[in-house]
Amino acid sequence: KKNYRRLKMDIVYNGYYEEKRSRFYCLMSHVKSLEEMKQLKEEALNKEKSIKHCVSVVYFIDLNGNLQTNISNSGEPIKVCEKIMLALKKNKIENIAVMISRHYGGTPLGANNLSKAYYNAFDKALGEFLIHEKNN
Repeated sequence: KKNYRRLKMDIVYNGYYEEKRSRFYCLMSHVKSLEEMKQLKEEALNKEKSIKHCVSVVYFIDLNGNLQTNISNSGEPIKVCEKIMLALKKNKIENIAVMISRHYGGTPLGANNLSKAYYNAFDKALGEFLIHEKNN
């Protein structure tokens, strides 16, 4: 069995990134079920009233011991979810949900810059998690 880091349920790690007035909010937290994932997604969508998109990556072991994965790009023309999943696996983190919501700032970013912006928000939350892990 692989040695994976497990997040504490009561901690939500946050990441924020801004690009051309678009704001990207990342919430990363421990989950044990799709219901908990849905709660975290609702929280991400409620960061600002104007948020319409929420990219999500869910990676957890269910109560039956089965690996559950779920990725959604929320209709965005990006492939950042796979990159996030690889980062979670590389850092051996499981039982995690990552939600990144976006407030559109009025300037199109293009698919490449959009992917980078979503990932940068995730990377900040991941950095917060890794610092917490190192200190505990």
